[in-house]
Amino acid sequence: MRELSFNQVHCNTATLRTKSRCLQNQLFFAGANASNRMKTLWFSRFRFWLGTWQLIGCFAMSLVNSYADLITLTHSGVGSGHIGDTPFTYSAFTITELADTANRVPFSAGFIIPDSSASISITGVGNFQFLVETRTFVNNTFSIVGFARGSNQGDLFNGPSNPAFASWNMLTSVGPITGTTTLMQWSLMPVLTDGGVLVFDDWNSLGSFQARIVPEPYPFAFLVGGLIAARAFTGRTTKNPKRPN
Repeated sequence: MRELSFNQVHCNTATLRTKSRCLQNQLFFAGANASNRMKTLWFSRFRFWLGTWQLIGCFAMSLVNSYADLITLTHSGVGSGHIGDTPFTYSAFTITELADTANRVPFSAGFIIPDSSASISITGVGNFQFLVETRTFVNNTFSIVGFARGSNQGDLFNGPSNPAFASWNMLTSVGPITGTTTLMQWSLMPVLTDGGVLVFDDWNSLGSFQARIVPEPYPFAFLVGGLIAARAFTGRTTKNPKRPN
């Protein structure tokens, strides 16, 4: 049997130690890389869920802010007067308003909603847009509704009166309700329309009132909801990527 020299034994021992150190270093760096990958993965997931919860918070806030609805208000009656230089006599008319219930204001006897827009259709004359501020009110104490100038500048068309208005808060649909209506105070201050100044003679007639709630579309809520769904889908596909064949 061949004996190894001292130098050969020393060299082999050194080689083994070197290999051992290399193996230890490889294990150390492999463990460090694995730890870094775990930290990166954890941080990535943390950012993903943080962003998701932020989107969910925005979605919830958008729904809370979307509780306000649009409301259409319709007043109908019969009256005489003129618009610009065009007179009319005992003509049926309909006033149509669009308002936002978020702008509803309480007062001592009920509620007021200022109009976003208002128009009037007069039979045999035409359709016209109001160019001054207008609003609708409900007086719960006297169970009556009315159409008025903005900023407490006077009622223009009151009625009808009905027990349903004693509890109506202008946040729900109501009517149509028919009864006696009153035209008043149109000459007190100019009521400007795109057809000229509108003036009705003071007059009582049979008329009606109707209010309809129109739920607003919620584009922001839908957008945020879509982003949440897309984010969840992206997170799922990132977490379980397809491996190449």
